[in-house]
Formats: sequence, structure tokens, C-alpha cells
Amino acid sequence: EKRQAYEEVYIKRVYKTPEKCQRYSNRIIGYCGINHFYREYIDVAVEILEEYRGYGYGYESLKKYFQVLHKYKCAVMKEVFILIGPDNIRSQKLFAKLGAQFERLDFYDLPQKKAEKYERTHLDLIDKDLESLASKLCVEPRCLLSRVLVYKVNI
Repeated sequence: EKRQAYEEVYIKRVYKTPEKCQRYSNRIIGYCGINHFYREYIDVAVEILEEYRGYGYGYESLKKYFQVLHKYKCAVMKEVFILIGPDNIRSQKLFAKLGAQFERLDFYDLPQKKAEKYERTHLDLIDKDLESLASKLCVEPRCLLSRVLVYKVNI
């Protein structure tokens, strides 16, 4: 049922005519699903091949995926968390469009001391987008170099 729902969304969104649907319906352009499964929540991931980004595939797929999660959710699972790199502006906009709310900054697989060292040695990676995001979050731009943004969606 999940596969059929995804294919319906994929085909309706991408290919308007039945001929094109038949021609391209077996092409895999990415995925969305559970990245990590924890007792209280799940961490969702989405990845679309670069040449297919910006056409709404991720949005349509995740929208349908969240509907399926809502339909089949466990009694204890009420939240979906999404980890997004601070430099991934497209994903930030995508999940905001899906109703995700910024929850917090979190260290990404780095102990705090190593994260701080990384920040000090990679200041050249700070660009205007990171500075803008840091301003919105009221943090130093260097902090974003070693952290991920955690967004939450209630299901």
C-alpha cells in the first residue's frame, strides 16, 4: 500500500499523461523513509538525485509519507524529527512547507570539544547564508559549522 501510494503521487506530480507514466514509472530518483527509529520518535530522511531537485518530488513524497505514518502510527510515537545541515537551505524550506517547526540545534556525531575545535579551524566555511541563519537563531555563525538543525513534525 505504501509503495502504491508513493507511485501514485510520483506519477501524478511528474507525468501528466498516461503515455509518459508508462514510459518513466520505473525510474528511481530518490527515497524518503526512516533514517533512525527510536522508542519515542523517528528520524526521517529524504534524498532526491540532484538533477531532479526543485520539481516538488521531495515535497509530494514526504507529504504522502507523513500521511501514511499518521495512519499507521504507534500509540507512543507522536513526533517525527528531521536533522538538517545548516547549509541545506532547500531542505529547511521543504520541511517548513510541510509544517515542521524548528526545535533546536544539536551536535552531529561530534563530542563537544571536537565540535569546538572544528568550528575554530573551519571559519572560512561561513558564508552569508550561514550568517543569516545564525542571526535568525540568535547564535554565533561558527556554532552552525558543527551542529545540525532539528525540526519536529507532530503526527
